[in-house]
Amino acid sequence: MLRAAVDWQCQLMLKSGVTAFYDCLEAPNFLPGCLELEAELVARHGQRAILSFEATQRVSLLTVCSACKKISTSHPNTPNSQV
Repeated sequence: MLRAAVDWQCQLMLKSGVTAFYDCLEAPNFLPGCLELEAELVARHGQRAILSFEATQRVSLLTVCSACKKISTSHPNTPNSQV
């Protein structure tokens, strides 16, 4: 799937005259080797690219909601906070 997507995007860029680009890949299910695959396809199309991988810690909605609750109840400007 990744191979097909990168190949297709390279073809589209070439058709519109783009020969150099930056890509931040967000595909944690394709680790390891995804950047190498992308670089191989970019080179095959004769393009130049700066390739990177998104690095982030995904946080669940439950964690975010509980953190927001703690912040809102402890902040002095919140109507329901206890001072």
